[in-house]
Amino acid sequence: MKTRTNLIVALFALCFTGTVSDAYAWGWHKRKSVKNDSVVTSESKYDELVKKAKTREGMFRIHQVEKDWYFEIDDSLMNRDLLIVNKVSGVPYQLNDAGLNRDIQ
Repeated sequence: MKTRTNLIVALFALCFTGTVSDAYAWGWHKRKSVKNDSVVTSESKYDELVKKAKTREGMFRIHQVEKDWYFEIDDSLMNRDLLIVNKVSGVPYQLNDAGLNRDIQ
């Protein structure tokens, strides 16, 4: 009998907690006003990078800062297949035509 009474009290309490949370879910409580007056004036890291870089325009924007290269791809080129070709201009002297080290015996 005691467990049944405890169960009824627990269910009764759960019913009331649901109605309180519904009031918040439907927006029946007073909301605090949000201030939109603050404007972020600090420069982003992207802006700092672009100021220091030498930029070349093309299919990609290429930013060069000293020895670092950054490639910027437009959103319109995303989810598309691109063929990228790389040409090797030379190899170290120790490599032969097959790409193996000549000094290995």
